[in-house]
Amino acid sequence: MRVGRLLIVAAVLGTLNMVAKEPALNLPLDPQGKITYHEEVPIKGVNAAELYARARAWVAQTYQDPQDEFQLDDQARKQLAVRGYFSISYLGDYAMLRHALTIEPKDGQYRVTLTDLVLDWDNNSIISVDSYMTAAGQPRKGANKMLVQADKACRDALTSLAAAMHKPSPAEKKAAGKKKSGK
Repeated sequence: MRVGRLLIVAAVLGTLNMVAKEPALNLPLDPQGKITYHEEVPIKGVNAAELYARARAWVAQTYQDPQDEFQLDDQARKQLAVRGYFSISYLGDYAMLRHALTIEPKDGQYRVTLTDLVLDWDNNSIISVDSYMTAAGQPRKGANKMLVQADKACRDALTSLAAAMHKPSPAEKKAAGKKKSGK
């Protein structure tokens, strides 16, 4: 009976230990060890001009705060660059996760890069997110949960962009409607 109780206690402690562990991180690092999200996303049958229009609409909808600013809006070269922020929460404190985002549409695909991550805390301390990483690309002690929040905000933005890039624009829908009606 005593052995049974010890096994139950060991199982409960093992479960609590697993719950207490911090979530695993798989942050994308560039060759210099800097956190950089970079994707090349194929979208068959859509030209660069339409992908640019979709990206431009997503940026206008996503970055509405006056603190967000376009760095580059070049329709001829099909490039958009914006400096903006996402809000994140960590240990009851809020921070702005400032970043640089570049979108480069081409026929049938787009490339997006999200980098230069900086935390701007309510108490006005500004810290590069890269400084929360060791030289080996691992989170510094105590930084894992904050990095998980930052990673989630970045991945959510990239997912939102991908959804917008796959959705036809109002102009495309109108043109498709005219084709169907024969006008």
